[in-house]
Amino acid sequence: MMRALFFCAICVSACVALVGRASAYTLRSGLTDSCHERMTAAAFGELLDDVDLTVDDPPAGIWDEVARATFRDLIGDETVTSRFGRERAVRFVLFSLVAGVRAPDTGGYSTGNLSALRRIHLDPDSEKQYAHALRAARDDGLRGELRAVRGTRALLRSLIEQAIQAQARPYGERTVEVDFFLELYGQIEVSVFEPMYLLGQAIHALQDSHSHTIRSDDGAEILHVLNFVEAISGNLDPGVDGLAHSDKMDDCFGPVEPLVERAESRTTALAIAAREAFRGDESLLDRGLSRCPEGETERNDCGWIEYVASCENALREGLTDAQAAERCCTRDNDFCGSRWLEVARQEPSEPYLEATFGCSLSPPSGDGEPNGGLGWWMLAVLSALLMRRRAATAVVAVAIALTASSAPAHALDLTLRDAFAAVELHGSTFSGDLEGSFIDPSFGFAARGGYRFEPVSILIHAERNYWVSSEVDFGVLPGVLNVGAGAEILFADDRLRSSLVIGASILRFDAALDESGTTGFFLDVRPVGVRFGTGPYIHLVFDPIVVSSINPALGDPGIHVIQFRTVLGVEGHLP
Repeated sequence: MMRALFFCAICVSACVALVGRASAYTLRSGLTDSCHERMTAAAFGELLDDVDLTVDDPPAGIWDEVARATFRDLIGDETVTSRFGRERAVRFVLFSLVAGVRAPDTGGYSTGNLSALRRIHLDPDSEKQYAHALRAARDDGLRGELRAVRGTRALLRSLIEQAIQAQARPYGERTVEVDFFLELYGQIEVSVFEPMYLLGQAIHALQDSHSHTIRSDDGAEILHVLNFVEAISGNLDPGVDGLAHSDKMDDCFGPVEPLVERAESRTTALAIAAREAFRGDESLLDRGLSRCPEGETERNDCGWIEYVASCENALREGLTDAQAAERCCTRDNDFCGSRWLEVARQEPSEPYLEATFGCSLSPPSGDGEPNGGLGWWMLAVLSALLMRRRAATAVVAVAIALTASSAPAHALDLTLRDAFAAVELHGSTFSGDLEGSFIDPSFGFAARGGYRFEPVSILIHAERNYWVSSEVDFGVLPGVLNVGAGAEILFADDRLRSSLVIGASILRFDAALDESGTTGFFLDVRPVGVRFGTGPYIHLVFDPIVVSSINPALGDPGIHVIQFRTVLGVEGHLP
């Protein structure tokens, strides 16, 4: 079982890394640099004084605390960050804008949530792929490639038009609620300024069109569109579906820096065009979404998302792909010798590694043998994996009762046996938050002790639990202090044990929405642990699976953490 869990952990870690890199220019996380956000903030730094892009009276709500806690690190630009910290209106505009830039990649989920990000990035809907300037599954051959370019351009135009319509509404109707993931708190609803939120999504598509395509040497024209959905599914035929998406093209530094600079300049041009469009003049937007005049491809106020002209003209004339090939950029001519081809062929996206394993479950046996209780414990753990955090707490409590009911009749004999004390180390990798990162490390130490009767023990428990942060920055958080009391049952000639502890959980640092010292409750459930005797009064204890529900902040939103721990300790007792 432990080998299977270890193998699964490796697989999930690899998958999370793969999914995280599917986001084109990287989003800020504990493992990746801010690229989308940095380019966006730099582009808007000169426009923050414009009356049309600020909000005189931002709404109340938790968005401000979320912005202060998260977006200073996401934005990066020092000039913008200084104003971000001082001015609430600027904070609201940038929060909405950057939230929109991140939305196509995260969908309001954690950047480490494998299932959510896989679902988002592998959505077969054409528009979902065009949001990242990628081919859809039906975009085969040269005509499909042209369709993908036009689809991305049309989507960008549609998002800007929606932003213009939102800006034209009465002031009180320009704010909407959207999903946003806040580390420790999970997925929450926050207020955003809708015109900026929609503009952020348009900016994402524009920026992705520079990392998900092979462009001409100067970055002006799109020569080839990459493919993610079929590369990941394992069905990619490069001659029909295009080259696979490249992780190397997603970098914000290195050989692709000239493309990044071009993307940033065009982001600024889009911001200026949007400002004028909000004022009723869409001419700059029209120019940006049209070809640059011949010989003026160095300009950034035009030709944002344009397919190579010679190939588009050939396809417009009705030529087949084979007939048009000599006027197009294909594998046969190394995509017209683009300087970006070598980079685009590095680190191609490939199918995820998947592993499954299972176990059989059985209800408690009528004779009260331990194997029945173990089956119900495994059901509790699997249920906790599949259910929301609050429901998981109830499941493990029911499992305790079911295990106790399977104990032999002499469980009611409360003869005092001895006193005991133990010191322990614990660690956890997986998270029970369905909206959060699959990989959510924590670790800590604990002391527990009490009196052992026959066969029930009463005990007190105190522990420090530290959390590893990875959503925006990578580091160790002080976590919580958990203190409580509970009971333990020994069985199988005292070689196995189960326990339940309930107590207070105290936050030990200032979180985004709660202060240090905020107190809630915790529940520690140990289905089956093993005791190894090393002497007459010493035992080593090992609990392979411990379910801990930690709830130091009970508000809405609050901090509710489910950890699946492994515990190792030393226990001493006196007769």
